[in-house]
Amino acid sequence: MLKKLITFILLTVVLLGKTFTNEDPPMIYIYHFVSYDSTTFVFHKDQNQSSFKIPFINKNDISTVSNDLTISKSLDPKLVSAMVTSAIAKYPQIKIAGESIQNRVISDNFMKLVKGYNYPARTDFIFIGEINTLGGQYELDLKIIDVSQQSIIDAQSFNVPFSSISDLRSIINSKVDAAIQRIIAPFTGVLYARVDSTSRSKVRWNGISIRPVKTMVGDKMENNTDEDFEPYVASNLPNVFYTTHGQMLAKYVAIDLQLISHVNGMSSFLAGEYKVRIYLNDNEKPFTTNVTVVPGNLNEVHISLPYTPPPKDSDGDGIKDKEDACPDTPGQTHEDPLLNGCPPPPPPPKLGNIVIKGLRDGVGVELFQIEPNDWIISAENRNGALKFWPDNEKVITNSDDNSVMINALPLGVYALNAYSLSVETFPGKHKVQIFSAVDTLKIDKVDKTVLSVIPQKSSGSGRDIVVYFEPFPVSEDEEYRLYFGDADVPFTVVKVVGEVKIEGFPTGFTGNLMIAREGFENAIISITPGTIKEYYLANVSIATQVKEETKSLWGR
Repeated sequence: MLKKLITFILLTVVLLGKTFTNEDPPMIYIYHFVSYDSTTFVFHKDQNQSSFKIPFINKNDISTVSNDLTISKSLDPKLVSAMVTSAIAKYPQIKIAGESIQNRVISDNFMKLVKGYNYPARTDFIFIGEINTLGGQYELDLKIIDVSQQSIIDAQSFNVPFSSISDLRSIINSKVDAAIQRIIAPFTGVLYARVDSTSRSKVRWNGISIRPVKTMVGDKMENNTDEDFEPYVASNLPNVFYTTHGQMLAKYVAIDLQLISHVNGMSSFLAGEYKVRIYLNDNEKPFTTNVTVVPGNLNEVHISLPYTPPPKDSDGDGIKDKEDACPDTPGQTHEDPLLNGCPPPPPPPKLGNIVIKGLRDGVGVELFQIEPNDWIISAENRNGALKFWPDNEKVITNSDDNSVMINALPLGVYALNAYSLSVETFPGKHKVQIFSAVDTLKIDKVDKTVLSVIPQKSSGSGRDIVVYFEPFPVSEDEEYRLYFGDADVPFTVVKVVGEVKIEGFPTGFTGNLMIAREGFENAIISITPGTIKEYYLANVSIATQVKEETKSLWGR
């Protein structure tokens, strides 16, 4: 009765055609491999026997232990069978129906063996083979029998020299691989994962698990559980798929496409429905989905995660706005929440000091920083009283030694100009002696104090030169600056004046006297040698048409 049932099932499969899926994968029964002429024997030589002969045994197949003991070489069929079982078991697309341990085959009629052996009812294929020793080597024959067709669908023969027995496992693996591929190739497809660009950084490509949704257990279809998940890994999609599926893949970025393979390196899946679970970074809930593998296709697992915009960071300093005490200004992390995300405090300014000594009665000074061209302070000593402007708490005057100290000046180069103060003899009339001095001061170290000493005015003899100004200054703040010869600094600066008398003018001087008024063209007076008092008019009423781009610190 059982034989009739098996025969009916085989005929039905042949008629309807067999299709393998992950729910009903190929079932292989492994018939343990047998030995023909490799039986181990031990021969004790009789003292009266000079020789012996055994058919099919080569002298290279035996070894002599002692003068009266000879042992043949053999290969345990169970060892070969274990290697074949391991080679088949690495395929997740295959199920092993069972194994049979046999030491010897008594018949070469494999078909009769298949029909007569009581295999599990769902067996699809049988692995069977034989081992022989011949001429110093093992000869192995592997056969795959299709139970439904009752025919040998694949046969592999190979030999292994006794000296190369260590290569046996790798040879068996390669032969089994070829045989298994012949069985499963028509029923498998390839899986690849495609991730959205917004989800790219969240996926853990080494954290992929896959299982069939359902599996045949006995004669019943059962739902699988998470206990059935197996580990898989991802790798860059091979270039061959960009050739075979170029139109489909062209619209995606290569870094978002990953080939999914079993941890043993196999990248084919039996047709059917699978559940895919992919772990995410930062302990986020794993991504899960179902995917159907169509044989022969490149099948897609689309990883699309809910998009969560990154925390706002307005100033781009890497500190989230909600944690940034200065969200609109790039800063740095700080343990104090009130300072976190704020720029560090500026380094203390590099400053120094200048001390001006010798500011005697009738002398005025102006201090400028050369680069940039910046006026710092003006000071004068008039009738023994030291005065400076603008008001600055960093300036300290000392009437005892006629000195002025300017503190906290930036490092740099400074110019100090000293000149003679005019004395008003009558409203609008002034007199002055020729005097000027200039000094260059350099503050090149922090906290450095630079000293400048103003030379004394000389009381040289000479004649008087009287200069009238056209027009009279329009305000009490307007200044007229008088330059002697080609000097770059004035020898006096006057305000609210209609005329000025220059006392002690050198009698032998030949050259120009220049009067400068800001915003107007300079007045040039040509002076010739002489001893008598002379009078001149300085016309500084012509406005300049174009503002000069460059001029000296003091307006020349």
